[in-house]
Amino acid sequence: MNAILLPFLSGEAEDPMALIFHHVLDHPMGPMGITKYTWNMWIAAGILLFMLWRVDKTKTIPEGKLRGFLELVYHFIRDEIVYPLMGEKYGRVFLPFFVTLFSFILTLNIVGMMPLPGVGGAATSNIYLTGALAGCTFLVSVVGGIWFNGPIGFLKGFIPSGVPFFVLPILFPIEVMGFCIKHAVLAVRLMANMLAGHLVLGSFLGLIFIYKNSIAVGGGVGLALFVSLLEALVAFLQAYVFVLLATLFVGGAVHPDH
Repeated sequence: MNAILLPFLSGEAEDPMALIFHHVLDHPMGPMGITKYTWNMWIAAGILLFMLWRVDKTKTIPEGKLRGFLELVYHFIRDEIVYPLMGEKYGRVFLPFFVTLFSFILTLNIVGMMPLPGVGGAATSNIYLTGALAGCTFLVSVVGGIWFNGPIGFLKGFIPSGVPFFVLPILFPIEVMGFCIKHAVLAVRLMANMLAGHLVLGSFLGLIFIYKNSIAVGGGVGLALFVSLLEALVAFLQAYVFVLLATLFVGGAVHPDH
């Protein structure tokens, strides 16, 4: 590590900040276009599958801290988000999707905080990944709305009651566009918040290379440690907010009058 940092501290390297912010960017790390964030997703999926494999569902009495933790997550999503916002009738249908969504995003955020060699950086700071998650939520909203209300009933959800007929040609496209934009904002919100945390962390560490003294080292490392602790909270908070908003959007599609 000293051999890597020495050229930057001595001024021989032209761009010292490139080393700091390199982990934020995605880059190829294998054949067939496999990138760093692809590895992150596989690691997160592997962790979740391993945890589920370790949980023995055949036992009548729950045993083990891992099963207790997974049940805690399940009950939290069910009792604090899905059922209060969608009701038990609709919430029971979509609960597996929201639990999977929350677990995957939270695990990705945590994996992104780990100093893994070569694959560091949160995959959720990539707009393509967050866009895919938002796209899945959009499909669930549309398919769920059509499934429970029919095509005509689903489209009626974009027409507020009591609106004059001559306003519909203007209002209906706006409502449809707003429905699409709400789901797109899910992707931008998650990406921006996770990316901002890594950029702030890199900026504080960059103070070491800019000022090159002991005060900068102490201040930069201290501030970076403080931001890392905040990122641990943000990792949970962003997964919670994403699922909360997704539940609102899906609930509004499947039960417009709720």
